[in-house]
Amino acid sequence: MVGKRVCVLMADGTNRYGHLKKYDFNINLLLENATERVFPDFDIEETGEALDVRIEFPPRGGKFSTDIVQNAGLFNNDEELIASPGITMLRGDKISVVFLAPPDDAWMTDPLPRLFAWACARRRRRERELAGLPT
Repeated sequence: MVGKRVCVLMADGTNRYGHLKKYDFNINLLLENATERVFPDFDIEETGEALDVRIEFPPRGGKFSTDIVQNAGLFNNDEELIASPGITMLRGDKISVVFLAPPDDAWMTDPLPRLFAWACARRRRRERELAGLPT
């Protein structure tokens, strides 16, 4: 994958696209000319066990449920792209997934990063709820 364009999904729900320059045994990555896709805050209304419902990707039957499309804002074009020219270092202990980015500009509409960010927001809300903190 070195020299190829990759997508990196971070444990906090953020994501970056860029050309993979190097990596090490701790999965620290160096990306060249990275771009971060920043999604608006998700309004998580579920509570309790509803937050534990499993989200599948790709979806069974090839289509996402209407609830997931609406709640995660899939296929909305409301994200912001932030370019980071030069070299960006990503720490391996903060990385969840690395995969080859779709060709051309298709990565800008790929639903997986938004779905992942929404799932991370749901997880954070569930953790706060279980800890008795305000949500």
